[in-house]
Amino acid sequence: MWHFISEQISQCTQQEFICDSVREVSGGDSHQTYVISNDKRRYFVKVNDKHYMPNLLAEVEGLQHLTQASLCKVPNVICNGIVSSHCFLVLEHIHMSDGDSNAWRAFGESLANMHQAHHQQMYGWQEDNFIGQTPQINKWQKKWSYFFPNNVSAICCSY
Repeated sequence: MWHFISEQISQCTQQEFICDSVREVSGGDSHQTYVISNDKRRYFVKVNDKHYMPNLLAEVEGLQHLTQASLCKVPNVICNGIVSSHCFLVLEHIHMSDGDSNAWRAFGESLANMHQAHHQQMYGWQEDNFIGQTPQINKWQKKWSYFFPNNVSAICCSY
């Protein structure tokens, strides 16, 4: 699997990448997550059974949309696909560190600006997507007060 993913990375970046290190990392419960690297580059990889490919494709779409908004750092999507019985998503690796109060404040301001910069006339999304592995229904609503309880909160309460 890692050889195939390395080939896909090489093809998409147009730079040879031969994975020489695979390290499983924690941070979520919806997919297996890894940091893979060679002596020059590092990538973050999500892997799951191939029937979860719609989840990863929805994440790709969401990340691309957030990247276009360019209000905060979002990992670049490198590639995705299916190899044997697994699906995968390769992202730019972003080194995470503990933030101080100024960093958290800046992040909060960026997040607030992102949510205030919407250009849609309604609340929702053009497609349903996922919160983890749970489907999120995104029916368009004219008011946030209708969208949230009918779509998002139903998911939160299903746990």
